[in-house]
Amino acid sequence: MHSSKLRFRMKSTKSADLLPKHYYNDKSRAKCLLPISLNNFLLNLFLLIAVYIIVVFLERRLPTPLLTEDEAAYPDRFIAQSAKNYLINLTKLGPRPVGSFENEVLAVNFFSKEINAIMDSANRVHRITYDLQKVSGSFPLTFLDGMTNIYKDVQNVVVKIGPEEESEHSLLVNCHFDTVVDSPG
Repeated sequence: MHSSKLRFRMKSTKSADLLPKHYYNDKSRAKCLLPISLNNFLLNLFLLIAVYIIVVFLERRLPTPLLTEDEAAYPDRFIAQSAKNYLINLTKLGPRPVGSFENEVLAVNFFSKEINAIMDSANRVHRITYDLQKVSGSFPLTFLDGMTNIYKDVQNVVVKIGPEEESEHSLLVNCHFDTVVDSPG
């Protein structure tokens, strides 16, 4: 008796034999193939279409980006093409992980050159200060079994732009200029 079961199992290796019997019933098969109900599918589809319409509407309300040839006509406005050109030149350095030559030397030199050019051409009513910091330290990574992240001589580029006279109000804008290892830069 034991060998007949073994023979039966060996014979039924077709994929159709592995499917439950209700797959052969056309009505129940349609129900099994849908991962969600039709109502949920239509609701999700409606929500995706609504989000798409909102995004398109908001995108069309954005101001037209100014090009470098518009700079003379709009001297006090943000020139999008200039910002994009700076970003393209920075990304040409490639990946810039913290501590790498590309991040700690090439990117810092890029920023220093651009900041000095801005300082040279700035209006005298603005005070621009530039500081290059090298910081070292550590912090615990409690979510990784208590490991500690240690860093040494990581550079920060700090630029303060303000009026010639001190103001009690200020705005801080900051960002990372390093990238992950496998980034295109």
